[in-house]
Amino acid sequence: AVHDRIDALRKDMDDRFDSFQRSIEARLDAMNERMLTQARWLVASIAILGTVISILLAIGQFLR
Repeated sequence: AVHDRIDALRKDMDDRFDSFQRSIEARLDAMNERMLTQARWLVASIAILGTVISILLAIGQFLR
């Protein structure tokens, strides 16, 4: 009887840990996706800013 109760308790704990691990994995996946999106936007912004600065410098060279 004691052994059965311990087994049931262990199974309950295992189920709880599994669900906890799944929720953490889901959260980490979502966070990873957001970070990738932010990194892409950052790279694109820097590239566009560099292009604009290059164009302005080129115009400045011709106006001199």
